[in-house]
Amino acid sequence: MNIRLSNHLLVQLLFVALSGILSVRAQTATEIQNVKELIAGRHYDNALSVLEHLTDQYSESSELFRLKGVVLHIKGKLEDAIDAFDEVIDIEDCDTCWAMEDSIGLLSLELSNLRDAEKYFRKADRKGSPDAAYHLMLVELYKGNEELKKSRYNDALSLYKKALEIKEDTLAENYILLALWMKNDTAAVRILADSLRKKLPAYHGAKYYRASLISEAASKNMDEQNYAQAIELYKQANEIDTDTTALSMRLASCYERMNDTGRAMYYYMSALSDSKSFAAASRGLARMYSKERQIEKAIECLQQALNIDANSIRIWSELAELYKKAGKTDEYSECVKIKTKLNDPSLKEDSAQWKHNYELIDRVVLPWLTGNPFALDESNESVVRIQPIPTKQIPPEYPEQAKNSRVQGMVWVKCLIRKNGDVEEVEIMKSDSDMLNDVALSAAKQWKFQPAVMDGRPVAVWGAIPFRFSLR
Repeated sequence: MNIRLSNHLLVQLLFVALSGILSVRAQTATEIQNVKELIAGRHYDNALSVLEHLTDQYSESSELFRLKGVVLHIKGKLEDAIDAFDEVIDIEDCDTCWAMEDSIGLLSLELSNLRDAEKYFRKADRKGSPDAAYHLMLVELYKGNEELKKSRYNDALSLYKKALEIKEDTLAENYILLALWMKNDTAAVRILADSLRKKLPAYHGAKYYRASLISEAASKNMDEQNYAQAIELYKQANEIDTDTTALSMRLASCYERMNDTGRAMYYYMSALSDSKSFAAASRGLARMYSKERQIEKAIECLQQALNIDANSIRIWSELAELYKKAGKTDEYSECVKIKTKLNDPSLKEDSAQWKHNYELIDRVVLPWLTGNPFALDESNESVVRIQPIPTKQIPPEYPEQAKNSRVQGMVWVKCLIRKNGDVEEVEIMKSDSDMLNDVALSAAKQWKFQPAVMDGRPVAVWGAIPFRFSLR
């Protein structure tokens, strides 16, 4: 929650110092110009040494003390910088010159000396500083932050509200939201709605607090079966935090409960781009296809879900039911056997009987297209017609250390698939063991694809290749 002031302050101080009116005798003009050149060249130690000598010699030069304050601030000697700027105030004794008071106030904030900061900002206010209201608001925010650190949320909230009264500002409003969030106060939702109507910009991480608060209110409406209201709130949250895959899953769940299959499918598809939600989204899609009597597509979705979570009894159970509906008795029986085995610890293979070989099965590529890959056309069909298709699949070698340690599991490799089908920019998205990462990355780099096609043209896409390492 730090409010960064250094860059703003340096710009202000350098402007004041370097553009100040020369107030020393003519014979010092060359020396001052030399100091300015030292500062411009970032020779701060030399500049400070010269300034120490000159301020002793010309103690009535406000410009020299300004320059000294600037250099001291750059070197992080904030208290000494304040002393130098105080000298400027005493020398100039000007009723309408507020720049130094503002500067000292900002330096005091950096030192967390809130009492002095407020004192100098009020002096600047009396002299006509146009930034006084904003700076006094910052003081109240800093006070509120201190109370927030002590978990005194009511006191923090009171200070943040006082800051907002001093100056209506998005920064103050966002800290109010933060305090309400920390208090777990549902009143924040009302303020959020108001700020959204005003289209106020988010500040720092406050947008995530906003999205979380709205999602929390949406979940409550969903529990109460107020699905339309829940959807509206989720959409508001999505406007703030567009990268939250969980929101797509929640919207999909709302539409599923409302029996709006088309929209539910759209949001489940959107959630496929995240490995953390891929299995759940695939299960949701399977339910939607099953409702539409597209059993084969539903089966395919559950098979992809098993790539992520092969030990899920729930997925095997759902897959068995689909095979039963499709009249595939052999596949149904096999699913039941696997489900039974997973459900019965006594039938699980003993680790001592594991063999040191492996299999890599059911490699799939997930669509991670840039932009909005799952946008629907008027017929509720995906605009993306062709996803990248692997044409060369290189399996990784099982690392000896992993074999000897009996390590197995999944590794997800995120990769950029170029328009020519080459794989670039590989990185680990998710891994069950670091021992497997290097070989997975090496293998992924060697894959080749028939590129993805959008609107009849090859496009570069982000993809994810899951590798399963299994000992048997």
